This record gives sequence, structure tokens and C-alpha cells, in this order.
Amino acid sequence: MKLLLRIILLVVSNALALYVASKLITGFIINSNYVGFLEIGLVLGVINVFIRPILKLLSFPIIILSFGLFSLIINIALLYITSNLFSFFTIETLLAGILGLFVISIVNSILINIFKN
Repeated sequence: MKLLLRIILLVVSNALALYVASKLITGFIINSNYVGFLEIGLVLGVINVFIRPILKLLSFPIIILSFGLFSLIINIALLYITSNLFSFFTIETLLAGILGLFVISIVNSILINIFKN
């Protein structure tokens, strides 16, 4: 039961973070209702749980040599992959992707810390 609540929290947190990013960042466009945000949040969560650790493990030497900056590139690439899976989710520029990634990370951190207990 706790695992199910954590998964629901992850999806809702991602959806809210995506909503905030789409409202704050020009060029980070999501034209959908709340169901679309939840769908993107679910897919982003699955990608971050399953694909991201594999990519980080494979690119560990590059991450070390770049003092962790390559990790940012991996995260942006995964966000772009997610945007390509949905017709209503568009990231127009690299700057919009980077800023969107930062907003998503900050909002997710805040929400997870609020609902941690």
C-alpha cells in the first residue's frame, strides 16, 4: 500500500511540476487538460525510474570527467524524449528545456518534502 501511495505521489508531483513549468517557461508548451499532465507525469516517472539509472551507469566516466554536468544533459535528453512521445507536449528551445528541467526539479523537491510523511 505504501508503494502505491509513493507511485501516486510521484505521478501527481510530476504532473504539477509540469503544469508549473508550462505556465512559467516560454517555449515549454503543454496543450492539454489535467489528464494529459498526469499521462506525461506517469511516463516521465517511468523513464526516470527505469532508463535514467541505466544511462547514468553507462555514462559514469563522462559524468565524473565533467564534474556532474553530463548528468544535466541526460536529464534534458530524457525530457525531450518524453516530449516526443506526446503530440501536445512541445519544448521549442534548448533554453526552455533547461529552465523547464530546473522548474520541474524544484517543484518536485518541494512537493515530495511536503508529502514525505
